[in-house]
Amino acid sequence: MSRAAAQIGLFDAPEVAEEAPPPDPVFARKHLNRLLRLAQAAEEMPWPPEKARMWADLFPQLAEALPEEEAQEYCRSFASEMDRLRR
Repeated sequence: MSRAAAQIGLFDAPEVAEEAPPPDPVFARKHLNRLLRLAQAAEEMPWPPEKARMWADLFPQLAEALPEEEAQEYCRSFASEMDRLRR
């Protein structure tokens, strides 16, 4: 390959990154319900500490795919269960 061919062309069109698909509320609700049911059924923390921290961080992000009021209800319920399990 020649040196010129290896260089990026000054006037080449930049590559356009694909937009992320819109959040899928059905997917989010399915996984939020699964996590919430698991926490509600547990008598002690069902995840090791690093996984529990991960789910505590990811749960609200996943809930953002839902209408605000519904997302807040899921997050309140999950936070309550996590508090119960951490005692």
